Amino acid sequence: MEELIKKAENAKSVSGETCKWIGCFVATIGALIVVWPELNVPENEARFGGFFACIGGGAAIAALGSNSTSNKRTAELTALLVRSTNSASELPNK
Repeated sequence: MEELIKKAENAKSVSGETCKWIGCFVATIGALIVVWPELNVPENEARFGGFFACIGGGAAIAALGSNSTSNKRTAELTALLVRSTNSASELPNK
């Protein structure tokens, strides 16, 4: 039972992990692409709104991935709880 609990606690959602990586990629690469041209502009004309938009968008996608993984872990732990409760309530045959 301990092994099943550990397995459920460490469960990962493929779509969740994919969202996390895509979110990090969008935030990092997008922010670099947006900021790079702004480095050659005079300081009073530089606009960094796109930078924050890329960071925020990437963080939102990564958060969806984190929620997906968390939901999968919760579902597996709940399934274990239900199975253990059902097996504990069965009466032995005489």
